[in-house]
Amino acid sequence: MRRPLCLKCGRGIASEEAELCENCRKRRFSFDFGFILLEYSDEISESIARIKYHGRREYLSFYGELSAGLIGERLLSLSLDALVPVPLHRERLRRRGYNQAELLAERIGELLKLPVYPAALRRVRNTKALKNLNPEERARDMQRAIRPGRIPESLRSVCLVDDIFTTGATVEACSSALREAGVAKIYSLCLAGRAER
Repeated sequence: MRRPLCLKCGRGIASEEAELCENCRKRRFSFDFGFILLEYSDEISESIARIKYHGRREYLSFYGELSAGLIGERLLSLSLDALVPVPLHRERLRRRGYNQAELLAERIGELLKLPVYPAALRRVRNTKALKNLNPEERARDMQRAIRPGRIPESLRSVCLVDDIFTTGATVEACSSALREAGVAKIYSLCLAGRAER
């Protein structure tokens, strides 16, 4: 049985009656709402780690097809101008050789015929691994790390693309930067997120 989803971030929630997860009830986010495709599990964690740290880029083609198949129609109904991948800092990009969020966005964009704007956001600080930080530290670290990049004036409605939604700090930092640049509608799509217990 599928659990109910938070109407803001898209993660699975514990209560049948609640509309928002506890995280979204406590915090105010700049994005309109989000989609989380898969419930975070050991298998998903391993799969994403293989993509990020072991060069398994081919997994992103599968996840792009899964994304387009599961929520493609909903994404298209939002009249998006573009998909915007969450940026990597240039040092991390140099070490890894690719940005997994960008490759995922490119595959989804190819399937849904949506443009992808990887230069819309810049990561100006190389943050620590967020998994080692508490929610407040994540939010503080990320707000200083993301800035608007090259954003065409015609970009009014976008969907951010990332791999994991944990506390929402990354999506929030990106959303804030896009709002600062005048983007009116911001949605998010993350491959996986941990459901409430």
